[in-house]
Amino acid sequence: MTRQLVEIAAAAALAVILAAGTCRADELGDAEVSARIARIEAGLDHGKALANVWWIGWIGIQAGSAAAFGALAIADRESPGMPVNAVNAGVSAIGATMLLVLPFVPSYAPHRLRDLPEDTPEARRAKLAAAEEWLRRSAESEELGRGWIAHALNFGVAAAAGLLLAFAFETTDWKDGLYNFGFLFAVGELQVATQPTRSIRAWKAYRRLYAPVPRAEDRVEIAAFAAPGAAAVSIRF
Repeated sequence: MTRQLVEIAAAAALAVILAAGTCRADELGDAEVSARIARIEAGLDHGKALANVWWIGWIGIQAGSAAAFGALAIADRESPGMPVNAVNAGVSAIGATMLLVLPFVPSYAPHRLRDLPEDTPEARRAKLAAAEEWLRRSAESEELGRGWIAHALNFGVAAAAGLLLAFAFETTDWKDGLYNFGFLFAVGELQVATQPTRSIRAWKAYRRLYAPVPRAEDRVEIAAFAAPGAAAVSIRF
């Protein structure tokens, strides 16, 4: 009898927890809404500094590499190694451009969220929905940047550069192409491996505690990220 009572009590407690977790934003108490916003802001702020270091740092590395290789290609125009410098300058320039055109979401999401008003209960409920959306987008951006697509794009760009050097120029051969493929692939993998993942952990932790506010199902979602020397776009219907 005692065991049955314990099981019934546990089931009732679980039902209460699940019911509380699946509340809509307009069904939550104002204190709960504020607490959830604060938790999300703390999670995004925790990863902002590292996200900026990675994003700005790799823009600097790629732009600096483009400038250095470009200068070498111009200075040694008659050198047999000129095509190597020219190709590397082009790949680095593309990489820097992609990082600038497609900013890293975790680096700017905290600022966008803090700009939203929360001076009324209605504004706070709207901000909670936006906060969950920014945290989700940040996590998805990190997952894309660490996923197999990023590795495949990196391999493709490095392979294309290697093949170009192996067959498109008279002063370079397959050895130059193979060496340069290894160099570019290693640099690209370093960029992928060092990308932060704190938003992924923050989103998972939030979802363990709460069921996110339901979102509209009839919209198209577009996520983009910059990979080494390339970019990718994810579209969800």
